[in-house]
Amino acid sequence: MNSGPFDIFSEAVSNYITFAAGIVFGLIAWAVQSWFRRKRPSVVRMELTDSASLLEVAPVVRNELHIAYQGNTITELHQATFHIFNRGENIVDNVQLSLMIKAENALLKSALTDPISSRQSTLNVGTVTMGKAEIGIAIPFLNPYKDFHDSLVVRIYAPQKVEVEGVSGGGRGWTSEFADRAAYLSDVQEAVSNAAFDMIYQVPIVGPLVSSIARGVSVSLVTPRLPKV
Repeated sequence: MNSGPFDIFSEAVSNYITFAAGIVFGLIAWAVQSWFRRKRPSVVRMELTDSASLLEVAPVVRNELHIAYQGNTITELHQATFHIFNRGENIVDNVQLSLMIKAENALLKSALTDPISSRQSTLNVGTVTMGKAEIGIAIPFLNPYKDFHDSLVVRIYAPQKVEVEGVSGGGRGWTSEFADRAAYLSDVQEAVSNAAFDMIYQVPIVGPLVSSIARGVSVSLVTPRLPKV
């Protein structure tokens, strides 16, 4: 049976559609593959890992202490510890970070600890202006933490609690971010503690016992005797 002109035309259109669909799907697959293979910028992360008062003692003892720093009397001494590391997969060169801190008074001291002494990283503390102090950190290069565990430590000592205003910095192939890990861990610990207390409070006998102790009422627990068989 011979095919008519209409059948030949329909077959040509079908082949064209199939060819065009193949091109479209091929382009989509290439775009998806390129998106997953794209080179993402490295992220230099600065984390506040610990923040505490070094003079947190009982008021009775504290009133008897006379503390001075470089000859000047101080009533508060706080320490904040930061870690700087590279979350990316490539080495980042010429890292320049700016840490902005709320400060009513001049910072007492800042120190930078670099595990690679030959790297010659630097830390520069600016003067307090408009209730803020800027700390500049320069790192010639920063290896990926995943492979090298390369991390720098910054410690700041101040006459008041160290509160971070923000961290800025970025360059070719990298950007920066800040995280308050100390506050996050404190919130998690408080949430877990509250949840554990709520669970204990809901246990029979234990809940009323806690309430009675809180009210200053003595409670005696009597174990019922089982009948003799």
